[in-house]
Amino acid sequence: MRRVLHSAASGVLALLLPWVAAGQARTTGGDLHGAVRDATGASLSGGRISVVNVETNVDRTVVADAAGRFVVAALPPGTYRVTAAAPNFRTEVRDGVTLSLGQVVDIDFALSVAVAAQLVTVSADAPMVATSKIEVGSVIDQRQIQSLPSNGRNFIGFAALVPGVAPDRTPLQGAAATSGLSFAGQRARSNNIMVDGLDNNDPVMGAVRATFGQETVREFQVLVDSYSAEFGGASGGVVNIVTKSGTNRPQGSAFLFFRDKTLNAKSYFDRYDTFGMPVELEIIFEISE
Repeated sequence: MRRVLHSAASGVLALLLPWVAAGQARTTGGDLHGAVRDATGASLSGGRISVVNVETNVDRTVVADAAGRFVVAALPPGTYRVTAAAPNFRTEVRDGVTLSLGQVVDIDFALSVAVAAQLVTVSADAPMVATSKIEVGSVIDQRQIQSLPSNGRNFIGFAALVPGVAPDRTPLQGAAATSGLSFAGQRARSNNIMVDGLDNNDPVMGAVRATFGQETVREFQVLVDSYSAEFGGASGGVVNIVTKSGTNRPQGSAFLFFRDKTLNAKSYFDRYDTFGMPVELEIIFEISE
């Protein structure tokens, strides 16, 4: 009996494991959906869709189904070149397709009949509104992380740019610090901080387990409410971080962290005496012979 139960459990785990892995992979990238049709609007089955990351040259190829639909799931954030090809039809290329973390982009192709070997290149425009997502949140991209000023180079603080997120004023409890963010009024220890699809939280205190420099971060997703089930594990909000990877072009950065007290505003006792009267501090220079 025990052997039968063990075999049944193994079979169920084998069936569920691909779905669990796919759901976890969606937290580290985005999806590309679309359809392939001819000039009359009829579906083209068997069309080949090639998706190339222009930063790393990583290529993914899928084949459209009987209805001409295709899905390329769990693509890392970046800029892509999407090519649609079918026998006896002109090949069409979409350049500059930008995919952000957690984004779903729909691209439809209308291929015309080719008299000879022809190639059509189209510059893609980013969609203004995501029609297939219901979560409340936004993505802090690499340009914002590199350009916005921060206190102590704590990039997670940029999440306060998203509506519904505010600094948490709860006194620190324990040695480990929290994210310092309050989502829709929840305390900071109720949040879920994720890095490359894995939870980065202390299981007892709910604090952030490990911290790292913003130079290693590509972008991160801030989810305030109504996020999907693959995130979970939080009654507050979710900060979903994706780190950088290597690209075709060598690059680097440098920064100078300078904080001098002469740049700070005067304190209360620099401006008033013990009786609350305004004072002016005089600087006297003495030159000794």
